Amino acid sequence: MKVYLKIIFFTFLVASFYEKVFASEKSLLDDSELNQIVSLVLNHQRILAYLHPEVPGRVPVVIALTNPYSFRPIKLKMFGKPIIMATNRSQLGTAVKLKIECSVQICNVGIRYDPEGMFGNLSLSKRDNNWSVKNVEIFE
Repeated sequence: MKVYLKIIFFTFLVASFYEKVFASEKSLLDDSELNQIVSLVLNHQRILAYLHPEVPGRVPVVIALTNPYSFRPIKLKMFGKPIIMATNRSQLGTAVKLKIECSVQICNVGIRYDPEGMFGNLSLSKRDNNWSVKNVEIFE
């Protein structure tokens, strides 16, 4: 009986180690995953509350992504207009800024929206090739 318990315990340790080592490695998202994550973040109810499409100049939504995603295509619409990537300094002041860092199964997104003084973090996880928001922390 003790031998079986030791084998089970050892197997659990190896599996836990494997998950921690390989799940924590940074991973680049493909364009489809990047669009999915940006959409989940911007369309989350806690984020939508700050975008105010009724305010002049807020539509189309402008976003800025940090490296390595800063020049990747975003093919999404919000409020009936295509989302625009910030391409110059004047757009950065009104852009929703996103810093996306992912491993194979987990993604953390830092967000900042200066016109509303909002900033925070969203945690997403991947299951069956679909991302979902797991935790949201927003501050003003």
